[in-house]
Amino acid sequence: MSNMEFSSTFIESLLKEGVSADAVQTVQRLQLSPSDLSHLPYSALKDEGVSLRDYARIRKVISSSSSLLSVALLHSKEVDGVLPTTVKSVLSRHDELRLFHVAIPLTPLTLEEYYRCDGVVLVLDKALFLPAYKQVLRLVMSALDRSRWVIPIYVDRKDELREVDDAGIVLTLARSGEIQWRSSEGEKAMEELEQAVAERLSSFAAQSSGEMAMKVHAVERAQSRTSGSLLTAYKSLLHFLSLDHHQSFLSEAGREALQAFNVLGRDKELFAAQQGVEMVRNSPITSTLLLDVADSVRNGNLFTDGTNSPSYLAAVLTCLWVLLREETNKKKAFDRDFVSTLSVLFDIIDISYRSSLSNEQEGISSADDAHIAEMRDTILSESLICLQNYSHSFLRATEDVGERGLVQRVVDFLDRFRQNDRIVSHCLGCLWCLTAAEDNKRRISSGSGSKIMVEVMYEKIGNAEIMAKGFAAVWNLSLDVELKRAMHNEKIERLICSSIKQHPNDTVLLAKAFGALWNMTVRPDDRRTAVEEGAIDLCLDVAQRYFSDKVVLAQVIGALKNITCDQGENKRAIADRGGVPLILDIISRYPQDLNILVQAMGSIWNLSGITPNKSLIVEEGGLELVLDTLARYLDQEVLCGKCLATLWNISSQESLRPRVGRSVAPKLICESLRRHRGNHSIVVKALASLWNTSSTDENKAAIARYGAIEAISDALHRFRQSEDVVVKCLATFWNLSSVQEYKSLIAKHEGVPRIIETMRLFPRHRVILVKALASLWNLSCDHHVRPLRSPPVSFSAFHIAISLSAFCRCACSQ
Repeated sequence: MSNMEFSSTFIESLLKEGVSADAVQTVQRLQLSPSDLSHLPYSALKDEGVSLRDYARIRKVISSSSSLLSVALLHSKEVDGVLPTTVKSVLSRHDELRLFHVAIPLTPLTLEEYYRCDGVVLVLDKALFLPAYKQVLRLVMSALDRSRWVIPIYVDRKDELREVDDAGIVLTLARSGEIQWRSSEGEKAMEELEQAVAERLSSFAAQSSGEMAMKVHAVERAQSRTSGSLLTAYKSLLHFLSLDHHQSFLSEAGREALQAFNVLGRDKELFAAQQGVEMVRNSPITSTLLLDVADSVRNGNLFTDGTNSPSYLAAVLTCLWVLLREETNKKKAFDRDFVSTLSVLFDIIDISYRSSLSNEQEGISSADDAHIAEMRDTILSESLICLQNYSHSFLRATEDVGERGLVQRVVDFLDRFRQNDRIVSHCLGCLWCLTAAEDNKRRISSGSGSKIMVEVMYEKIGNAEIMAKGFAAVWNLSLDVELKRAMHNEKIERLICSSIKQHPNDTVLLAKAFGALWNMTVRPDDRRTAVEEGAIDLCLDVAQRYFSDKVVLAQVIGALKNITCDQGENKRAIADRGGVPLILDIISRYPQDLNILVQAMGSIWNLSGITPNKSLIVEEGGLELVLDTLARYLDQEVLCGKCLATLWNISSQESLRPRVGRSVAPKLICESLRRHRGNHSIVVKALASLWNTSSTDENKAAIARYGAIEAISDALHRFRQSEDVVVKCLATFWNLSSVQEYKSLIAKHEGVPRIIETMRLFPRHRVILVKALASLWNLSCDHHVRPLRSPPVSFSAFHIAISLSAFCRCACSQ
């Protein structure tokens, strides 16, 4: 064994490629050279504890240092003759390739050979793809996962599949599907293949060792799934299904093609990629399938064999709901009045259901009836998914569906087919999407829709998928006051809490359930019921367990914020269970996430409303967190308001005011008052905080230093008709005017005439008059300030006494 074979470079290459340390130690222990490893089957290393992933990575490192590449020719047994032999003969002419002949489905022996290869030549045609598409895709994806290269060869039997991506090779066959060896077409096919492979392999020589120009985007797994062979296969199927669809679909191969299309179309990563979205958007298949469904439902009885057979219609509907996830296809369906087609289809299903029910009641049901019922349920299920995807995030369609009466039809199906979990799931999914429109909420509230929905959900409480969709619908419906009251009467709060307890680890359900709980805890009665069902413990438990899941946490903290909107009992219970430090941790963890931050700060605001929690919040570092958030979001009205409201509550406790005054609170409060001078809510909260904070001489100096007097005078004039603002302005002036140097500042910024103006505007408001006169009393101590040019309005002995005192002081100063 040469020194080079076990050089540090080779070991570093293994580790860099991601080979585990245990596997590297095994290679060193067995003293296996790279040449040994290149011929060693996986079974030999498997017994030594080397994983298949490590084996593939070791093979990749070895192949990168060798000019000899092994290739798996992947094809189906149906074409295990002329076509693979042709491709094999072409590939075998290249000395740099070592070819393995692999047929689908793979045996354990050929599977091992497949994993030993550096690349895959995929013969992609109907015969290969349809019978074993799942295994083919799994194998191709495993190749892409290991950053190996793939050469897709498209077998074009009708000269129509000419458009392929840059990585593909098109092999044109005779229309008979077989190569005519002595015909010009057969010779031309061989020449095209030879030339294409030669060009790809020759370009490989100019690149770094171990790579090929045909390799399909060796990138991360998610990207590989969308830009590699999966996308290629999907594109081929789109072309296939767009051709002579009636003849193709009604054949057995056509049915399999539809099935393959549906499996591929459900791949979320494929549709997440822009290339996949563009490909589906530009395909003519949507219009073709929309016409097919319309023809099927208009041509008589669906439940007979023929061109509009139920199995065919079910397959087409499945294709449609895959396509209807894309916005352009939704618009195509809208333009073709897809809702009318669904309405007719629902009528046919309704007639079939009533007929089956009648036969069953009369005791004359047969095996044929059972088969028809099964197909009817399948078609209903697929059509409901179409309706759900069509109406999702497409308001025009959602409103149109409601106007055509389909919302009530969905509710009826939910009631009738409540024993069928699949139909129930899709009915609730439809209601989730359809209730995004306000009119559809009212349509449900005018009937018994919410009652039926809650009843069915109670029956299906053990099914997490059904419950998640149901709670998504409840989330929407609970935005309507009447529906909220109706669902409360059906004990929806108990259902929500019971479901959370039964499915504590299902994040999809938890997000939807807490979203529904958030909306359902707005009203005091609903909030009280939720707390009785254990909502506080559930919120705190899930918030702790899913602290890193922002989707779940946002809904939990929203529900918790509503629960804290009571007079004190819930606030104490949350604090006793450790809720205050938990919420502060959430604020600290997610300072940039407004969805979480707004609700968490709202919770702290509410919790700070009772005396014990004020000190607890400050002790846990809450004051600093509130001020940090306020500084970061001074221009964000909602968060700014919640932070100021929390400071208002905290500063209402006298023992905490010195700490508030020593912080940056006075500066931030004054700045928020200036920035949001026209926002009544923020002005009220800022003034309340200044009023509380200005009760000590030390705090008065800090407040005045940051320009509070000018801002208060401006607010007093701007909102002179608002009792709330006037009271707080006058109270703060009363506090500040007790210091000699601030008397002149108040007068300088027109404080005196504005104080007198409020007395004229509120001549019978005792609180305002008291604070105004008290401010004037303090101001009149300064002989430079002459507040009383005309007598103020007074209506009580108390007011008269204060007024006389002010008059006397004013007279003495003159």
